[in-house]
Amino acid sequence: MTQNIRNYLTQHLIATVLVGLVLIGTLLMSFSSAESASIISIAFTVISSLATVGTLIIALKLYDQFGLKARILHKQADKVFELADVLKGKIIDTKALKKDIGSPK
Repeated sequence: MTQNIRNYLTQHLIATVLVGLVLIGTLLMSFSSAESASIISIAFTVISSLATVGTLIIALKLYDQFGLKARILHKQADKVFELADVLKGKIIDTKALKKDIGSPK
């Protein structure tokens, strides 16, 4: 087997097992007492939280892998230089700003 087929089968197996566990948990909740339904509900909440954290970790790794951080910083620098060009030759009176901010209303 090639590596791609192994990866596909592994992912497919994991997805099938997770769907099966969710179905079994749902059936157990419908046929169980309130106390065990509460425990199963907490277990689903924990699984959901772990999946969210896993997704966040994957997103951060992809973010770093594709160098999006460098692109965003480059765009921010371009905007700063653009604003500097707009403000070139203009005078900002900080005394007037301090007077407006510090004056009681």
